[in-house]
Amino acid sequence: MELRHLRYFEAVASEGTFLKAARRLNLSQPALSKQIRDLEREVGVPLLERTPRGIRLTLPGRVFRSEGRRTLDDAARAVLSARRAHAGVAKHLLISHDELLFYAPVVAELFHAFRTAHPDVVLDIRPAASADQPVALRRGLIDLGVLYTFSWPLRGFAAERLVDCALTGVLLPAGYSLAATSRVRLRDLGRLKFVWGLSDVLGRPTLRAALKKRGLVLRARRGQTSLISARLAIAAGGAWTLTSQAAAALYASVTRAVVYRPFHEAPIPLWIALAWREPVSGAAQTFLDVAREMQPSASQPWNEPDVKPS
Repeated sequence: MELRHLRYFEAVASEGTFLKAARRLNLSQPALSKQIRDLEREVGVPLLERTPRGIRLTLPGRVFRSEGRRTLDDAARAVLSARRAHAGVAKHLLISHDELLFYAPVVAELFHAFRTAHPDVVLDIRPAASADQPVALRRGLIDLGVLYTFSWPLRGFAAERLVDCALTGVLLPAGYSLAATSRVRLRDLGRLKFVWGLSDVLGRPTLRAALKKRGLVLRARRGQTSLISARLAIAAGGAWTLTSQAAAALYASVTRAVVYRPFHEAPIPLWIALAWREPVSGAAQTFLDVAREMQPSASQPWNEPDVKPS
């Protein structure tokens, strides 16, 4: 048994289907299925139950997953410890971030302030989807994560809110009937396809519940796409998405194909947060101190510019 078998099993258990896990691992589905069969043969008990809708862990599978996670975490920490020993713990800081879009300047100012105050510390910045960052934090692959979350507080992690980017309106195709109004009601958007460009924001069930509370039930599975593809789908007609007024300003200035309309209902909470897992390294603690010293500029709600309906 090799570590890759544990990684493959964890991916299948996490994704719920071999197809999704294979895509995540950049493997073919038959190759992944064979690896899992080999693993079950070596363990000597069935770890998964195959169903028409995907897979379900057996009781031995749940036990094996729990122990396997510990092994993966230990291996990841061993690798990170070796790298830190080579670079010097006090001189190296690993930070992941999601696609920050309009809000990137807030985090950029934080990075600049830290680099100015502590030029001896190397900031290793890596892109990562919000939903992937908790795993990286638990395994010790990163020191800090900058992520989007609908839920607060973050379960299992310490966190600091950097930006309030609450969703206050929608992007609609220009020429769509609702685009002729100055404000929309979310319940009137049921005939359009909902597309979402921020791939893996934490607490997505919270978003669905928030929309339901505001009168809109997403009956069909929403479109999952990249941010650019989401905007193109809206411009082509038949789709819409949620946004903040600040983010909408980007599109109002470059295209007339997509228009922003605020909704009548209360804003849907969404934050960009700085997350970590205790205990933190000395360099990470120093970074957190700088972030807190920058309040209120970094941690207070973003001052959104006025965007007049186009």
